[in-house]
Amino acid sequence: MAKGFWQSKLAFWGVMGLGVLVSVLLWIRDRGYPIYIPIVASVLALLIGYFAARVIRNLVASSLTTEYLGYLHMDLDPDKFLAAYGPVPEKLTKGSRDRAVAHAYLSDGYAAKGEFETALSLLEAGFAGTDPKDTALRGLYLSNRGAAQSALGDLPGAKETAAQLKALIDGCWRSKNALARNLQDGLLLTESDMALQEGRLPDKKALEELYARCAFNLRRFEIDRLLALRALAAGDKAEAKQHLDTLIEHAGKTRYVPWAQAQLEKI
Repeated sequence: MAKGFWQSKLAFWGVMGLGVLVSVLLWIRDRGYPIYIPIVASVLALLIGYFAARVIRNLVASSLTTEYLGYLHMDLDPDKFLAAYGPVPEKLTKGSRDRAVAHAYLSDGYAAKGEFETALSLLEAGFAGTDPKDTALRGLYLSNRGAAQSALGDLPGAKETAAQLKALIDGCWRSKNALARNLQDGLLLTESDMALQEGRLPDKKALEELYARCAFNLRRFEIDRLLALRALAAGDKAEAKQHLDTLIEHAGKTRYVPWAQAQLEKI
């Protein structure tokens, strides 16, 4: 991920420059000793500088990624996140895991704005050429792809993607239980959205249980949206209003606020 941030590159070359300076100073200090001593000291200084530079470069990238993701998931400001993180993914190596994950982050930002066509195109571009045997990466791609397809009303495509995701999940339960459970949660949301579009009521208890254990704001908001739609479909305007009020109060600058306001006007 470090290739995506100019700050990481600056940190790397700054530490490398310091390593070179130390190497030169050691050479000057030890010039009176046998030649192998300043050579060994200088080489060691350069090696230490190189590995230190790599560590610091990665720490800077990790810190910036966390900060920028906070704009989306904590500040709930997709535009601020996209402005900060937007240039990062394209700077990463094509086909790499880092590039795919970075595109998934960016796709989440556009999805939070309600721009699902852009979100879907970013997924396709970012995951092209990745290792199909990377189960976690494949699951991330299928989960986000199915959600975007369903949001766009492409139910045949979403169902096909959901079937692929379900097959992947079934193969994960024994060896990668935590991954399977997380992917299953995402699948539940996509299947619930598809059910509502087809005039069926999704499993309310399952959605409420997921809400109770959910650690991510954007996923909670999606559950509130689904439960509001379910309540409206069941004729329970009071419950629907509770979920819509929650979105208006807590969903920040995401797509859920104008959507909830529009739904309230219809009640």
